[in-house]
Amino acid sequence: MTRKHTQRRTKQHGAAILLLMVTLLLGAAAIFYGLITATPPEIERDRKTAEALSIAKAALIGHATTLALTSATAIRLGDLPCPDTNDDGIAEGSCGSGDGTTGQTSRIGRLPWKTLGLPDLRDGDGERLWYAVSNNFKNNTRAS
Repeated sequence: MTRKHTQRRTKQHGAAILLLMVTLLLGAAAIFYGLITATPPEIERDRKTAEALSIAKAALIGHATTLALTSATAIRLGDLPCPDTNDDGIAEGSCGSGDGTTGQTSRIGRLPWKTLGLPDLRDGDGERLWYAVSNNFKNNTRAS
C-alpha cells in the first residue's frame, strides 16, 4: 500500500504546479491589461483635444469659404490664414513667398485663434494648437 500512496502524492504535486502556473499567468494578464487600458484622465484629455480640433477645423473651413474677394488683397476663395509664429493669436501677414521658394519656415506655427474669432483653444495638455498651411492654400498677396 505504501507504493500506491507514493504514486498518488507525485501526481498531486504536478497538478499543484500546473494550478500555480495558471494562476500566475492570469495575474500577469490582469496586470498587463490594467496597464494598457486608458484611465479616465487620459480619456478626458483626448476628449478635450478632439473638441478643440473640431472647433478649429470648423473655423478654418468657415474662414476659407467666406473670404471677400477684393482686388486690394487679392485673396482667393479657399485661402487659409498664415500661422501665428509669435504666439499672439493673430495670423502673420506673410508665410513665405508665393512661389514657395523663400520663407517656408513661417508656414508652421500656432493656430491664429484671434484672427479666426475663436477663444484661446488648447489641447488636453493645455497647449495651444499647432497649425501648418500648405503653400498651395496659404493667404499671400497675389496679382489680381
